[in-house]
Amino acid sequence: MKKVVCVTSMPVPYREKIHEHVADWLAGDYHVIYCHRREPNRQWKVETGTYSNSFLRQAAIAVGDRFIHVNPDVWFELNRLDPEIVITTGFNPTFLFAFIWCMMKKRQHISFTDGWLRSESNLTFVHVLVRKYTYRRSKAFIGPGRHTLDLLRHYGCPENAIFQSHLCANNQLYAKFAQVTERKYDIAFSGQFIERKMPFFFAEVATLLKCKKPDLQVLLMGDGPLREAVLNVLRTNEISFHYAGFLSQSELPRYYAATKLFLFPTKLEPWGVVANEACAVGVPVVTCQNAGAAGDLVLHGYNGLVLELNAETWCQHILDLLNDAKKRRDFSQNALARVQDYNYEAAAQGIIAALNHCGACANDVARGSRSGR
Repeated sequence: MKKVVCVTSMPVPYREKIHEHVADWLAGDYHVIYCHRREPNRQWKVETGTYSNSFLRQAAIAVGDRFIHVNPDVWFELNRLDPEIVITTGFNPTFLFAFIWCMMKKRQHISFTDGWLRSESNLTFVHVLVRKYTYRRSKAFIGPGRHTLDLLRHYGCPENAIFQSHLCANNQLYAKFAQVTERKYDIAFSGQFIERKMPFFFAEVATLLKCKKPDLQVLLMGDGPLREAVLNVLRTNEISFHYAGFLSQSELPRYYAATKLFLFPTKLEPWGVVANEACAVGVPVVTCQNAGAAGDLVLHGYNGLVLELNAETWCQHILDLLNDAKKRRDFSQNALARVQDYNYEAAAQGIIAALNHCGACANDVARGSRSGR
């Protein structure tokens, strides 16, 4: 197989094992270039796995709660590694530098994106043009879920060149906590306390629930600039809650396992690994259409609920589910069953399939050259 380099933003907990699987399949002929060791708004402490990797000089522009990476030294790192296939994971300048390197060196490019039609609905003409240009010159395409695959089809990417690589949690670790019999918290929130994650909506739903269920117990995990304001809303409304703070990957499962329902509101989330984490311990997920996992991992009426973002609607549906232990158990078992397909090995196979496709493309070109076509 060809030498492969993946250019991506930073190490994240849910991708390390996937990189290891791909590296093993390529017998080590795989390298990951990172733009940043850890973006400033992240508290993850991630040890990179047993695969080859390197870090560029950190250079990023903060835009709201996101970072735009601008690492011109990616060019020199690619020259040093001299790969035959390059995977990029977005459209930040660093990834575009890597794409241009592929075009100039006549190397194969794979576009890996988590965008989808809703998340890209407000792109400028220039952003759309860049995507069209990149996709038309890429050999294969990877996305985490059906929403992204639909986006790739929308851009005219060939069906036989589109592959899926799920985002996933450590199912084996979470499964150890799945059989907890006492779930003392009724609802839980996990994530950054920022506007996009809608923690105030969560607090509003909790406030409405408290009026109908005075003994409501609430769990919150994570951190962020809105933390104290959100907690003050709960205090003001005399809601009983436990704030666990930011938790390590090893601590998360037992907290998820202590709750009956996981609430996942969002203004926009390309996927939402928190849904995987909840499902992996058998916790039904209540979310909205703005989450990429909705309709893919989380199926309405099967292992969770996908609702419009209306606090009263959420309150009523959640109350019904809290009062129906049998339905909640069914949702729990369905959540455990469905999340099993979203695992590291399957995610790695999606990348490997894309690499195999590129290998086939390269062989076709070579055969064409030899035959004079």
